[in-house]
Amino acid sequence: MSSTKRRGRAAEVIKDTLSLSLSQAADPRLNTINVTDVEVNQDMSAAKVWYFVGGDDPQTRADALAGLKHAQGFLRTQIAEALDLRRAPTLTFHYDESVGRASRVLEILDELETDTVDGGSDGDNPADA
Repeated sequence: MSSTKRRGRAAEVIKDTLSLSLSQAADPRLNTINVTDVEVNQDMSAAKVWYFVGGDDPQTRADALAGLKHAQGFLRTQIAEALDLRRAPTLTFHYDESVGRASRVLEILDELETDTVDGGSDGDNPADA
């Protein structure tokens, strides 16, 4: 049980550390990256990092991943210091598709709401008679 709590706390520290480091990075490819989740394996030797970059441009996504891979050593050093570890977990980066899907769902709901409001005011509804 305590191992699960420890991993959860480590994941939160990693997420916060990465978010801060990326927002302050000199590399412009990293400034637009949002870390959405971190999952640490059982022995804390590896961490999966999910990230999101605004916009639908595939080149922006590719640039962000290249920037993350380039900065991986620096980011691991930052994590090791934040967690007070001799060895930081190995990082693997995964693009978080769920943020884009959620945004699209919200757009569709807004369109439906607008259509409902506009469609209900034209008098075609028999209940209005």
